Amino acid sequence: MNINNQWFGEGFNDYITFKTLLSAGLINAQGFENRMNEVLKLHYSSAIRNTPNDSVFANYWKMGDYNKLPYRRGCIFAFYLDNQIRIHSGGKETIRNLMLSLAYFRKGKPPRYEITMEDFIKVMNEFLVRLENKDIIDDFIIRGNPIPFDNAMLIPEIRVSTENGIPQIKIVDEKKFMAIF
Repeated sequence: MNINNQWFGEGFNDYITFKTLLSAGLINAQGFENRMNEVLKLHYSSAIRNTPNDSVFANYWKMGDYNKLPYRRGCIFAFYLDNQIRIHSGGKETIRNLMLSLAYFRKGKPPRYEITMEDFIKVMNEFLVRLENKDIIDDFIIRGNPIPFDNAMLIPEIRVSTENGIPQIKIVDEKKFMAIF
């Protein structure tokens, strides 16, 4: 995607990095939990967390959290999507499947083709058929509304609690979490 969609390029990269560190044994479940909770804390406590996506790049080089906002927003959105894909597929698919589908989609395009938001939603629709994915992207990414996490949005091995408006995750079944992640 283009520079205005760093939530995808940078934020998804951060989330995939956490998952890769976990699967490579370089961090454990507690390390994954700590990293995600730090991202959640920094994002949900930021005064600019609700900045619409089209205003992020315009303010990117200003002082403050503007240059971190796309990373955090995208990482949290990737975590949300990974959980949604796992729930809706009964654990058969993950965000990795979504990313592979995006790569396959992109492979069939001209050399300098940039994936559009419509392309992303189209591929997302393959995995989350029952959700209003355009509305989800519009709400959480375009308008910048924070995801209102609750336990129904997460796989059973992860629970969420909220204190002072800041969600924090807890891995409640480390053995099972490690087996599926």
